[in-house]
Amino acid sequence: VRAAEALGKTKSGAEAAVPVLIAAVGDPSWRGYSSAVESALASIGRPAVAGLVELLTDASKRNRALWALQGMRAEGADAAPAC
Repeated sequence: VRAAEALGKTKSGAEAAVPVLIAAVGDPSWRGYSSAVESALASIGRPAVAGLVELLTDASKRNRALWALQGMRAEGADAAPAC
């Protein structure tokens, strides 16, 4: 959890963690840490948008992806036409 939060805050090198964080969205083994994962993705911003948009098609992951996109504000809004 702390690692996910730290990634979101540092930005430096955080792009490399996006695939792992995207995979964690909706993963039952990460259930207790979903807020940290979503916050980290929201903080990372634009590099996470495409992966989060892909999750919108999966009903079990849609709400979590939407929370992360909403946390991005302007960057999440850029993804809206792709939905």
